[in-house]
Amino acid sequence: MQRRGFLRNAALAALALTGGLPALAELRTSPRDAFSATDLDQVLRILFGPLSAAGSEGVRIRVPRQVMRGRPVPVEVVCEIPGVDLIAIVSHDNPYPLKTFLSLGDAVGYYNTRITLQRSSTVSAYVRAGEGLYVATGDVKLTRGGYGT
Repeated sequence: MQRRGFLRNAALAALALTGGLPALAELRTSPRDAFSATDLDQVLRILFGPLSAAGSEGVRIRVPRQVMRGRPVPVEVVCEIPGVDLIAIVSHDNPYPLKTFLSLGDAVGYYNTRITLQRSSTVSAYVRAGEGLYVATGDVKLTRGGYGT
């Protein structure tokens, strides 16, 4: 038992001396951690790492302009870029931005789901396809009674 502990401690010391310990900490973050993040930048860093998003006509999001407060919001994401790996849907003005994500393996980029919002917000779909990260956005206004009040 002492030998295993010694080997583990020696390996950790070697990682720390070579600068590998920060990389080890990054490996410990899982996509599930993004659900508890309260900042959009933190969500994107956990899910996509150093990639920065660019707008593309190959990615479209369809959301309704108005939804009654408390009702689910239908969201449809269509991506015509080949090699879709991950689709994430976030709401910018809510306490926890990440609403859902779908991890795919080089698949067709189509995702249809429903999310809940606590306040009117911009809803974005981030799509990792090929070597890039693409984004499409839409605005959703929550109303009382469905009449824009």
